[in-house]
Amino acid sequence: MSGADVVIAGAGPTGLLLAAELAMRGVRVVVLERNLARPDFVRAFNLNARSLEILDRRGIVDRFLAEGPKVPFTHFAALDAPLDLAGLDTDHPYVLGIPQTRTEALLEAHALEQGADVRWGHTITDVGQDDDGVTIQLEVATDASPADASRTLHARWLVGCDGGRSTVRKRAGIGFPGTEVTGASECLNGSLVYVPALLAMAIVGGLMAERKHPAAPYILWAALIFSISVAFRSLDLALCDAYQFQGRKIGTHFVWHLLNGLALFLLLRASLEVGPSGEARAIAVRRVEQEILPPLREAPRDEGR
Repeated sequence: MSGADVVIAGAGPTGLLLAAELAMRGVRVVVLERNLARPDFVRAFNLNARSLEILDRRGIVDRFLAEGPKVPFTHFAALDAPLDLAGLDTDHPYVLGIPQTRTEALLEAHALEQGADVRWGHTITDVGQDDDGVTIQLEVATDASPADASRTLHARWLVGCDGGRSTVRKRAGIGFPGTEVTGASECLNGSLVYVPALLAMAIVGGLMAERKHPAAPYILWAALIFSISVAFRSLDLALCDAYQFQGRKIGTHFVWHLLNGLALFLLLRASLEVGPSGEARAIAVRRVEQEILPPLREAPRDEGR
């Protein structure tokens, strides 16, 4: 059985920054992450002014500022207008555009520099507590790093930074009931922003239908499917309790993505009808025949050549 002063569950931004802060003060700290490697997809984006101030105090903010643009405004909740950050009393009056994957990579490098031990592919399966601290049972993946780590770890403290479905929180018996969503977002859920696109598809499709354009059916079907998609998005929170997968509430968001994909396919198919192989080519040919070729035929020829 190996030991540490503090074990942190979860190699996300919170866990990695905490590990760096503890290691900086001479604490023996181990970070356990169940994933074998950092995911390829991005869970979140941006760092706000307060986060950048904290990184600045540690002298590492320039590493992050080099990763993305500085945006002097942001959106919050259901406010109609963006929030202007230029007037904030801070050295960083902006939002930094940086994906969470890069934030985590930079924080991991910082934690390692301070002496923290980050172990990938280590899943906490059980936790026991006594007067001396915490005993942690682990499931270590075959390709884990380091692969020779013990399956049992003892620490004075165990910190749960492993997300909303935290194993540490559950083992400690700490609830996470949450609260019901209230307000206009429960019904609209941001769907109004898609109305202009829906109207544009309906109008363009209708105009093309009047001209019997071959692309019209695809555009009109795309508009119909997209309208259903927007309706599902509007009802997503209201229907959240109706759809569950393995005990988790999933709402109708997955249906929204599926319908959007189908609508996009139909729009791409419509684009083939207006490309060089469709009406555009016929118009170009007629223009050449009517406007360009006649003057060339009527032009005087030099018979001496």
